[in-house]
Amino acid sequence: MGRRVLIIVAGLLAAAVLLGYGLSVWGRGDMLTIHYYDTVNNTWDTELYETRETGLTAADTAGRAIGRLERIQEQNAAWRTLPRGYIAELSLDGSVYTVRFTPEFSGLTLLEMNIAASSVVYTLTEIPGIESVLFYSGDTEFTLAGTLPGPLDRSRLFLSAELLPDNVGTQLITLYFLNKADNALTAVQRRVAFNPSRSIENIIIDELIAGPDDEGQQSLIPSDAKLRENVRVDSGICYVDFTADFLTRYANEESLTLAVYSIVNTLLDNTGATQVQLLFAGDRTAAQHSVIDLGGTISRN
Repeated sequence: MGRRVLIIVAGLLAAAVLLGYGLSVWGRGDMLTIHYYDTVNNTWDTELYETRETGLTAADTAGRAIGRLERIQEQNAAWRTLPRGYIAELSLDGSVYTVRFTPEFSGLTLLEMNIAASSVVYTLTEIPGIESVLFYSGDTEFTLAGTLPGPLDRSRLFLSAELLPDNVGTQLITLYFLNKADNALTAVQRRVAFNPSRSIENIIIDELIAGPDDEGQQSLIPSDAKLRENVRVDSGICYVDFTADFLTRYANEESLTLAVYSIVNTLLDNTGATQVQLLFAGDRTAAQHSVIDLGGTISRN
């Protein structure tokens, strides 16, 4: 009888040990680094999120990460990532992860889209096997103003300067916007943060597209203007290559002239360049223009 009791007690102890071990490991899984923007402290931060499952594929891990990004604001209202309800489809092709937003996503503010794109790219490129993210809004490839078409990695994000997760410094620059009161260019100083992987010339174009903070001023470059290549300076000439449709955005020569000198004056004020060469789809244009020869280099106005 005593032996039977000992066997029963031993069995119960073994069961307790197994139960304790099971409870200790239940829920363990792959750990994801989730990037979010803290609006209280005005800084990027991260959290470690546990998937509760190990051995997930890159696609499944990314799906878990997207789900967490959509829910994180429910944990803390001051944290911003990807707003809930804007994902239509997710897929992985090679090392490029595609996020297809609903068409309503393009109705968000520039700041909201910047945070969403940044949190998605920085979070998903933490996952082994995912190197970049391609965004769509409906059936149209979605790019933030100033970014080149194609998949985005950490070096190719266009973000409001203060939102760059890898901020390493700031620089005071002069931007030229339209003063609505007198329909003339006005100089505005702005302190911008920069990333060593992105040149100041590209940041300048980003800031011109983002526009002024003053309601009495106006950006002269359309918010959906796109660069074909990164802006570069070579032998004192700054080369800026827009997509071919850039010229079609202006109704008359006056508005185009103001836009051109907004770009030229801003670049020449803030870089070592002495002239600017505007390209459209990679080519100089021989378009007739009574004020500026768009086929040649342009000096300050």
